[in-house]
Amino acid sequence: MTQCFWELQHRADDLLRQGRYEEAAPVVRAALAEATASSRVGIQMAVALNNAGYLYAKLGPCGEARTALLRSMAFGKRSAPLEWME
Repeated sequence: MTQCFWELQHRADDLLRQGRYEEAAPVVRAALAEATASSRVGIQMAVALNNAGYLYAKLGPCGEARTALLRSMAFGKRSAPLEWME
């Protein structure tokens, strides 16, 4: 059974805040995959891409970090504010 997106995202956030980037990488990738597989990719995709961008900025490559962060902003702008409440 796959973990819920938000469970993965919270785990990724915890690891990133602690500076445990190598350990966070598979969790960030799993959250991104879960967001991609979701039928609702708005805010979940924005959050997942933001964490991926942060991780790439710390571990490299910087080009991928920039791409992920720009994509995160694009998804965030398209997301409805009420989606946060669901």
